[in-house]
Amino acid sequence: MAEIMSGIKYAAGFQTDMTRLLEKFMATKSTRFTEFSKLWSEMEFSLIFCGRKDPRENRLFFEEITRSILKLWNPVSDHQEKVFAQYMLYAVYVMQPHTPKIKIRLQQSDLKHIEELQQLATKYQHLDVCYCIHRMHLEDCFHFVASLKQ
Repeated sequence: MAEIMSGIKYAAGFQTDMTRLLEKFMATKSTRFTEFSKLWSEMEFSLIFCGRKDPRENRLFFEEITRSILKLWNPVSDHQEKVFAQYMLYAVYVMQPHTPKIKIRLQQSDLKHIEELQQLATKYQHLDVCYCIHRMHLEDCFHFVASLKQ
């Protein structure tokens, strides 16, 4: 919606920062949330929503960054990248300043990716991943749509 309406990119720079965070997470060779959280804090991602006062801009920003994160669930991504994407979705959902929280728009194929990730996480006892997925389902944070663009 943001790109269509005005050509404005509300999340300029996010992709670069997320890529740096992903590289650091991949270097740990870990799927633990504690490693992700440590890097998230070091890179000051907790400030991601600061400085945005307009609710509409916040909404567009949130939708744009979640679309960027969902791109990490492509078929060629390895398990650690998919775990990173899940942690990113969880973190930005929890950190958002909106009340009520904006739901993450997912297509049916994205749900399939989440279910596959949960099965692998359960198999390999990656309880951090299982917790994030379970918590997100409990909080009903997903909104299923036919297309990610509005």
